[in-house]
Amino acid sequence: MLRSVVSRRAALLALSSAACLWSGALQARPGTLPIQLAAAEQKTADRTVSSAPAQQRVFPPFLRSGQTSGIPGYVHFFVITNPEGERETQIGIEVEKRKIAWSLLDLGVTTSQFVSTGAIEIRGRAYQIEHLYGLRPFADRHAMAAFERALPARVAEWLDAAVPYCVEDQPTDHGCVSCLGFIARLLFPGPVFGALPVLPPDFRSARKGVYTTEDLLMYLSGIPLAASRERRLDKIQRMDLPENLREELARLSNEVEPLADAPVPLKRRAAALPKRMAPGRKS
Repeated sequence: MLRSVVSRRAALLALSSAACLWSGALQARPGTLPIQLAAAEQKTADRTVSSAPAQQRVFPPFLRSGQTSGIPGYVHFFVITNPEGERETQIGIEVEKRKIAWSLLDLGVTTSQFVSTGAIEIRGRAYQIEHLYGLRPFADRHAMAAFERALPARVAEWLDAAVPYCVEDQPTDHGCVSCLGFIARLLFPGPVFGALPVLPPDFRSARKGVYTTEDLLMYLSGIPLAASRERRLDKIQRMDLPENLREELARLSNEVEPLADAPVPLKRRAAALPKRMAPGRKS
């Protein structure tokens, strides 16, 4: 059954509030405004990993800084610096024509051209952007191909609903979604539009009852939180990884205690997706 934009917005009233960027610093507004890229400082990706026909494509597990896959579905991590110099992590998902879909600042859910390094101007404020790395969300090539086919309709549904952006601890009575909440719902959609994501049985969280972009990064990288620090670090050293990703995974592995082999509870709401800081950056 087709759902109207009104019914979609109503479904969003149950969304949890969560942040990828500055907590309490921005007001959530409908995400329908275009992103203006500062042409003098913009550098788009000059490396696309795969341009082969669909039946011949290889799905590399990791992408280095400045790379796009040429295949919709890869999860990309960026650092965005606000005019005050605060640097934080933003995540998005690669879609067709080397664009990124994300819930961005006070634009909400939107798409924009992939930028490796440059500036984004939003409501008269200039934000610097830097691409860190990209990750393939599904190891199985058939699962990845199925996700690629499903992704355009999933993204279009959020764009049609003009869902605004959330930061941590903001009210959700108007329906909104954080950058992490948006990506999690694209990867692991719930039974109805806007529902909490249905996380995989093997997804683990470093914090009880909540999960962050750090948990997503560890999961997509295949680093088990239930393993000992020594086993995690040994696996990280043996993997073929971008060096900045290796350093980040090693940092997280050193910080996280081995977890009991139990799934993440899914009934938490409110600020269930807390702010994720980029390594070594201001909290």
